[in-house]
Amino acid sequence: MKRRLVFKLFIILLISTSLVIAQEESNQKIDDDPGITPDSPVWGIDRALERISLALTFDNQKKEEKRLIHAKERLLEVKAMLEEKNIEDAEKAEKAHEIIINLAKANIE
Repeated sequence: MKRRLVFKLFIILLISTSLVIAQEESNQKIDDDPGITPDSPVWGIDRALERISLALTFDNQKKEEKRLIHAKERLLEVKAMLEEKNIEDAEKAEKAHEIIINLAKANIE
């Protein structure tokens, strides 16, 4: 019983967080800060929240705009990782960038 309650609370927290992030993303300008980089243990969570934000965006144009913002973030992460000589994590961010760009291209076409 307690596990179910904890799970439900976790889901509510996750959805609430993603809604806040979605709102923040729509209000923020793109800057040169890479934010959370692939060498961080929470990078995967950050990317998961981006995907949730995209899933909760129903306007196709806004969804693709978000994808392009995420793609730019990946490029900033690549740059940050290369500056730190962290090739492995730079490649992770580059691969993630490629996936986002391919999705955006397919959806725009």
